[in-house]
Amino acid sequence: MTTLKIARMSIQNFCAVKSLEIAPNGSDLSVFGDNATGKTTIANAFAWLFTGKNAAGTAEFDPAPLDGDNAKIHNIETEVSVEFTDGTEYRRVFCEVWTKKRGELTAQLTGTKTTYFKDGVPLKEKEFNAETDRLFGGSERFRILTAVGYFPAVMDWKARRKTLIEICGAVSDSDVISAAEELSYLPEILGNHSVDDYLKIVKSRKTALKKEIDTIPARISENKNAAEGAPTAEDIADIETRINSLETEEKALSAKVESYSKSTAADARRNEIRQELERRRTEYLSAYNKEISKYNVKVLELATRRDEIFAERSPLLVKKTELPRRISEMKSQREKLRIACEEIKARVYEGGDICPCCGQALPPEQVEKAISEFNKKKSEELAEISEKARATCHKDLIAKAEEELSRAASRADELTEQYNAVLAELAELRENKPVNDFEETAKYAEFIAKIAAVKDDESVKVPDEIVEKYSEITAKIAEEKEKLYKAQAVRNICGRIAELEEQQKSLAAEYAQCEKGEFLCEVFIRTKIALLDERINSRFKTLKFKLFHEQQNGGLQEICKVLIPCESGLVEYEKANNAAQINAGIEIINVISEHFGVELPVFCDNAESVTALSEYGGQMIRLVVSENDKKLRFE
Repeated sequence: MTTLKIARMSIQNFCAVKSLEIAPNGSDLSVFGDNATGKTTIANAFAWLFTGKNAAGTAEFDPAPLDGDNAKIHNIETEVSVEFTDGTEYRRVFCEVWTKKRGELTAQLTGTKTTYFKDGVPLKEKEFNAETDRLFGGSERFRILTAVGYFPAVMDWKARRKTLIEICGAVSDSDVISAAEELSYLPEILGNHSVDDYLKIVKSRKTALKKEIDTIPARISENKNAAEGAPTAEDIADIETRINSLETEEKALSAKVESYSKSTAADARRNEIRQELERRRTEYLSAYNKEISKYNVKVLELATRRDEIFAERSPLLVKKTELPRRISEMKSQREKLRIACEEIKARVYEGGDICPCCGQALPPEQVEKAISEFNKKKSEELAEISEKARATCHKDLIAKAEEELSRAASRADELTEQYNAVLAELAELRENKPVNDFEETAKYAEFIAKIAAVKDDESVKVPDEIVEKYSEITAKIAEEKEKLYKAQAVRNICGRIAELEEQQKSLAAEYAQCEKGEFLCEVFIRTKIALLDERINSRFKTLKFKLFHEQQNGGLQEICKVLIPCESGLVEYEKANNAAQINAGIEIINVISEHFGVELPVFCDNAESVTALSEYGGQMIRLVVSENDKKLRFE
């Protein structure tokens, strides 16, 4: 552990301090003084020496002193030097650069210059920064190790969280999986993906699966409507049996006819025409079955597309209704907050400088304090309004909502146009559904006319009852064959229904597997949070850290809040009293100093508010407000 303690410190022309020498010789130091006597300036000077900024890390900090008119005092040097107890001395000097150009009588201010020294040896800026990095790891770590309130209150929460994890150690995935037995299957589920990437994949896949699953019932229903009254295997077997029986009977009758008119050319011609007619009937029915099959497939495709468009369009129509209202509310809220800001900015201090009780003039420092408190309150109110606007009605949020509305409206209109087009196409398709009406065709009439045109041979005549019976059997065969063709087409649709039902089961199983993986990932995240909380909080004696916030939707938001113990349990750092905040900051510095192996002098501002200051292993410099001390007093 490297401990750096101030043996001597010199401040020259720094802000409001013209010249100041302190020599704690490595001991703790209490600095007493009224407001505006230069206590905080000591902390700022120490920070400026090593970082070029004040203790709060203000980027545009200027150490040059000002005169009574708030103007810079020129032609002087600002200098801060510190000698540590190990004998090492560091010094920074800041001065103006005046240049006299040819032909001019007076020199002009052309810039500023900063010089650096270690033990009296001049250093370049890069060398000096390398030296400070070696001492305490850079300006950010310097502020963490020297300013009590920097880490818990000023430092960005993401950087604060990163520092805690760096100090206390991250929790590996294997540690998390080992901590919960139910996570043993998680590596197999994740494959080569991280938990975060897998969650993105599985949520996207669930959305796609749900969309597909939601369309299947409608597709099954459409097929079932088309296959209403579907024949069973027994029905088809019965039809085939009847056809075989009728064809056997037809052959027998045909043999009888031939026995009567074996030598008759007319009957032979009729039989040829009838055979050709049956062939044409078979071709027609085959073509019809193909057309009706194509028709059913097309109807299913259009119905599926219609349902998909409807499912995608519905939430967009809701957005078209809700987003304009939300945008209007955000704009109204923004205007109200703007008016509130203008009202606050317009406030002026009206307290005056005369005591209302005795009528005498108030002390300047008391008037200054009242004005300062008035301005502070204004700043806090403005900051609160700004934060509220940023969270609820920032122009970026409004622009984002308007952009989302534009996209939703555009997409909804596009889908509505597609939806209406699909409905029109579906209606037109149903109006033109193929019909099995071979007997109504001109070709059928042509063959019947040809049969009728063949004249019988008067020498041989087949009995009328045989002719009628033969015609009846032939008609029944044609009727049964048509039934068979239709039954086979319906059975094909039933096969499609079975495929859809099997697909539905498969998709449901995959969806359940996705939910299982998502659940295990959530268990993993919560287990990791618990382990990380335990690891970090175990490093601190009294403090706790809240690293995650559970949102209303069940998700987890990363945060980093310091929790301080109180009578009722724990309170957030921002809501704790000043003494608790200071002691919390010291406890944090102790842990961080131990981790990085370096202790720097710690400046504790407003130390008068703490009756029992926490112990610190390094040098503690207390800055105490003391109204009776009009000049700085050191103990």
